[in-house]
Amino acid sequence: MLSYNVNYGLLSKSAFGGIDGASTLLDNPDMLLTDGALSFYSAFWYYMWPQYPKPSLHDVMLGYFEPS
Repeated sequence: MLSYNVNYGLLSKSAFGGIDGASTLLDNPDMLLTDGALSFYSAFWYYMWPQYPKPSLHDVMLGYFEPS
């Protein structure tokens, strides 16, 4: 689940690259509803990508993250 513009911008930059890529999903958030591959990519991206100050869910599940 994506929320807030920052996540849409980061995902968009990751998926579409380049300077203009960051605004693709910000301008067209419904792309996640109509493009199955992009929807799957967003779920995988959210699972793998750390969201400062939180670690990635992947790192937590594998035990790479140790709380301080």
